[in-house]
Amino acid sequence: RSANTTVYFLGFSSNYQSLQAQLSRRFNGGLGVITSFTWGKGLGYQTGDDGNLLFWLDQRHNYAPNDFDHRLNFEESLTYALPFGRGKRWLNSGIASSLIGGWQLAAIVSLYSGLPFNVEANNGSINTPGQTQMANLVAPYHALHGIGTAHAWFDPSSFGQPAGCPKTGACPLAYGSTMGNVARNAYYGPGYIQDNLSVFKTFAIWESVSLETRADAFQLSNSPQFASPQNSITSTTFGKVTSTIGSGTGINGIGGGRSI
Repeated sequence: RSANTTVYFLGFSSNYQSLQAQLSRRFNGGLGVITSFTWGKGLGYQTGDDGNLLFWLDQRHNYAPNDFDHRLNFEESLTYALPFGRGKRWLNSGIASSLIGGWQLAAIVSLYSGLPFNVEANNGSINTPGQTQMANLVAPYHALHGIGTAHAWFDPSSFGQPAGCPKTGACPLAYGSTMGNVARNAYYGPGYIQDNLSVFKTFAIWESVSLETRADAFQLSNSPQFASPQNSITSTTFGKVTSTIGSGTGINGIGGGRSI
């Protein structure tokens, strides 16, 4: 197979399994806390919601963790009604009750494990459009967890270029020889932390009519969310984390800088 082929649709299944636990507690004094934890695993064939395979010649070989597979997810959220105003412990009458009373705080801290990534090689020697050439694992994978160009996320010497196809004659599909033996999404990148804070107050105007004023801060600590490392052995920064995730502001977003 040495020519491009148009594939209109191929349907593949995916699956997700998880253990989920949640502890919810409301304390006296207006404090409520919810602690949630998910340990999950998503498996599938495709690299996107609408299709695409990395390996067309051996489609079963695509079965691996999904691109969105966050194995661990910890969420801590709280709400706190400040003890000021009518019916509260302090400043419960007069003009101070109206101005200072009724304020609430809400916060969410999210901790995610990293996303999976491929380790790819030069695919020129297989002459097969659409087929991804993975690297060969030539030594045990060694995670270093470094960030930046001076410190690698993993040891790049663990991977090498497959032999590819001979210039003449048949080219068997042999992992570790003509094709790389590294599986799809075999390794995981940096984890993420997201912390959001809200301060808000509701003013009663008339019967069921009220006005709410609030301030929201997403990614309050402005912590960088690092992307997966460079995954091609042909790159000069192979194995290194050189960028951050630049989008995802909002309640459920990951990445981007502080947004207020």
